[in-house]
Amino acid sequence: MGGRWCVGRVRLSWVKGRAGTFCQHPSAGAQAGTGTLKARGRHIWQPRLQALSRRSLTLYSIPLPLQVYLRQGKLLLAVQAAKKAQQLAGAADPSVHSMAARLAAAVLAAAAAPAAEAGAEGNGNGSGSALPAVALEVAQQEAAQLLGVPELTAAAAEAYRQQWAAAHAGSSLRHAAAAAEVAPPEARGAAIKQLQQVGPAGVSHSDCVAVAELLAGPLAAPEAASVWQQQCAVSFPWSAVFGGASVLEVPAPWEEDAAAEGKGAEAAEANGLTQKAAALALS
Repeated sequence: MGGRWCVGRVRLSWVKGRAGTFCQHPSAGAQAGTGTLKARGRHIWQPRLQALSRRSLTLYSIPLPLQVYLRQGKLLLAVQAAKKAQQLAGAADPSVHSMAARLAAAVLAAAAAPAAEAGAEGNGNGSGSALPAVALEVAQQEAAQLLGVPELTAAAAEAYRQQWAAAHAGSSLRHAAAAAEVAPPEARGAAIKQLQQVGPAGVSHSDCVAVAELLAGPLAAPEAASVWQQQCAVSFPWSAVFGGASVLEVPAPWEEDAAAEGKGAEAAEANGLTQKAAALALS
């Protein structure tokens, strides 16, 4: 198939096939060629970018931007981050579930905050929230849409959590961990039990480490963390993190040097060289 050199506004490139579709020829309109090229680029790269964005979502914890926005009380920005994640990964994704559940809890807490705990700037609207009334209303509507409920209430948020856990918690370790992470204290025991039932078989080592940190940290379940470590030690016998039976301990270079110096000192002491050296020094 033939081709030709095409002169564009930025660079000179060789285009095969339908050259007029990809290049900006001097005889063609500048804006038309540039627009067609950009549209074709979006068509080619958008699916790949979405796939990379799905894999970039943090496992078992809300992604960093949303976490920062929630801590700063910027609920509208947190809503945007959660909606973007849901658009990229889907509502069934475990990280999206964690984001939606935590966002709903933050919006409910902001709506129920007493006036004494309102922000220093205040809004003077009597709603008791540091957010303006309009912003709080928008956050409630967007959070309800994110959960797929007509109105955001505590009962609706709990129903969403239970329905998602019943539908997806048994799908994989990631889903079980996400369900356990956002479970309330009264339902945390059952969620941890289901997490242990899924088990580490056929799961990556990094995911198992993340679950171990989740059990020992946010979930505050040391007994479950110990059981999980024993299960992972069987699945990963070479893992030093879980203390597998086949772990090889390789000392660091400085540890080898220290051990060699210690052995040399012991040998010199055994041969009486240390005492002889001290006598010569005194004489």
